[in-house]
Amino acid sequence: MEQTLGNLLLTLRRARGLTQIQLAEKLTGVIGMQQPTISDLERNEYHPSAGQLEHVLRQLEATPQDRASAYTLAAKQVAR
Repeated sequence: MEQTLGNLLLTLRRARGLTQIQLAEKLTGVIGMQQPTISDLERNEYHPSAGQLEHVLRQLEATPQDRASAYTLAAKQVAR
């Protein structure tokens, strides 16, 4: 399977033991991101802004390597 931003975020979310609803609860007050948007994000149907992506990565406690991968993958999505 091709690595995409959505796949990476899904993997990170599951590794943290979070449901989409739990992640949305952490993000709703900060950036207003709700569960349907997280679902779209994981299916690569939503392209977050750099600021939104940063908040998602913080909530997922992404490592520096995961952060770098996420930004690289996000840039590839925009280029398509």
